[in-house]
Amino acid sequence: MTARYEIPAGQTVEVTADQATTVEFYNQLLRGKITGHKTGAEQAPLEGVTFGLFDAEATEFTEETAIEVTTTNESGEFSFEAPYGSFQVMELATLPGYLTMKEPVAVEVNAAEVELDPIANGQTVVHISKVDAETAEELPGAVLELYSPDGTLLETWETSDIPHVITGLPVGEGYVLREVTAPEGYQLAEDVTFAVEETSEIQFVGMVDEPSPEEPEEPEEPSTPDEPTEPDEPTPTVPQTGGSRAALWVGALLILALGGLGITLILLKKQNKL
Repeated sequence: MTARYEIPAGQTVEVTADQATTVEFYNQLLRGKITGHKTGAEQAPLEGVTFGLFDAEATEFTEETAIEVTTTNESGEFSFEAPYGSFQVMELATLPGYLTMKEPVAVEVNAAEVELDPIANGQTVVHISKVDAETAEELPGAVLELYSPDGTLLETWETSDIPHVITGLPVGEGYVLREVTAPEGYQLAEDVTFAVEETSEIQFVGMVDEPSPEEPEEPEEPSTPDEPTEPDEPTPTVPQTGGSRAALWVGALLILALGGLGITLILLKKQNKL
């Protein structure tokens, strides 16, 4: 870095004969102010983001190698005082859920005020899907919970026919996705543990639900048979033996009577002839 100085104004010097005169000129180092603004989601200012000022030839960007380090205020503004020359501004630390700059911003200090273009921070984006194990289609009606790596409940929601989107999850490992209520006809899925990477690309997390096994149909209970009716007691048939014999006796007596009558008539006829 080559320093630049202000050219001093000329001086009027009185020179007399046989007298040495000394004239001093002082060059003031030229300095400028670098100002930048940090914004986040929906262009909102971000407070507490750390930036460093580095030499134009720097390749390692840490607080230890920085010429100066500062943080953004409540308006998302930061600034550096620097002599005229070439520098780099690099973001060193951001807020949870936001992504740090990947490349430094080159800046040329050649005026009293140098304004940087707004520096926007991207956020992590996670899409969480709840799908059917057989069709791989989004499965509505499940209630899911998301826990941070320290076990804090972050969010609860009911799934729909599109993935659930969460922005601004801090980068880290050990997030836990848990199903607390499965849709009707499905089994509860096991917990899913995942990590959030430091990337601007969409990160996908999936949880699969298996259909509940079909329960066997319960056999129909046998119907209770009607109680058997008691049969009518049979009326015994009494043989008519006595009656038949009486008829025989009457018949026999009648024959004998007729026979006796016939004999009597014959005898009477014989007497009359005599």
